[in-house]
Amino acid sequence: MAGPRFDRASERARRFAQDLIEGAHAGARTWQESRIGPYGLRLGVRTDDDLSRLIRGAFLPAGERPERFSLAVVRHGERVGLPRLDWMGLWNSAGRPVPVEVTEPYRVFCDRVTGIAYAFDMSAGRAAVWIRHDQELDLRSFITPFRLMISWFADTFGGEVLHASAAVVDGHAVAFSGASGSGKSTLAIGLGLAGHPLISDDCLLIHEGVAHAVFARAKLDGAAERIVGSHGLDLRTLPDTPRAKRYFEVADLGAGFVGDHPLHALGFPVLGLGTGHYRLTPHRAYQALGADSLREVFGGDRANRMRLVRLTNRYPAYRLLLGSSMGENLDVVRAALAEAPGVARTEVSHAV
Repeated sequence: MAGPRFDRASERARRFAQDLIEGAHAGARTWQESRIGPYGLRLGVRTDDDLSRLIRGAFLPAGERPERFSLAVVRHGERVGLPRLDWMGLWNSAGRPVPVEVTEPYRVFCDRVTGIAYAFDMSAGRAAVWIRHDQELDLRSFITPFRLMISWFADTFGGEVLHASAAVVDGHAVAFSGASGSGKSTLAIGLGLAGHPLISDDCLLIHEGVAHAVFARAKLDGAAERIVGSHGLDLRTLPDTPRAKRYFEVADLGAGFVGDHPLHALGFPVLGLGTGHYRLTPHRAYQALGADSLREVFGGDRANRMRLVRLTNRYPAYRLLLGSSMGENLDVVRAALAEAPGVARTEVSHAV
């Protein structure tokens, strides 16, 4: 796209984003202070119901972080209509975010499958999410919602959001990445319950060498519960969603949860192949990390890919073969750390 057609699409994209953001912010009645990595997030909704409470409860409290972003969530019927979409053309049909070259200084995406539209003003840090119909939603997505928007936030300060869990073992943070069922949540939550603090489950933000928790919840399926136990956790279920994993608030772990920690290594777990580990090349690590993390942001863009390249070149990466014993799995992580550059063997060799 070039010339007048490009200019018209850009103008309409900016108008779409402006109208959606302004309308959503004007309509929000309830605001709370949350956080995204090292920065504060002001999160607003209009309707106080179960879905809104599920969204608000997904994020960690701001603490002392300086406010940088504001996100208003609006739903069909809340006096804010969705601006016209005809200018999106092939991007909408393909289910891809509109290229930033078209929308700058905004980011725009409409997910036709879920009926959710996203708009973000990168220059002002203001964003909106529009939800078409509640009955179309899969509530499992709202345990840890709006991954794409969080990635856009992180992009403005050079952070990268990974589809990964993480925990701190003997003072060293390890990010665990893999597809659903690979064992990343089982391992990270099991370590947290065993006294090796959980950083985050399922979604992790990396910024300037520090791994940050993104969401206030962690999920456990039945198989994971059998491996790690529940240890008195208040496990909750989503209404009318019988196949969803149960979840708990990470704050329930007490000292077993830490919201951020310098990252030291990357781990790629696999369940059911015996126990052990081996080193991955940066290229193999990038392929594994990108396969899951980029899918979460609809393929991402060049900036996402370059940050993943830098991460996999900076941090040692290991394939972690896991079993049904958390004691054995902890030994696997410690054995990998013992080989990692910068970790003294005496730090990771003590008994479970």
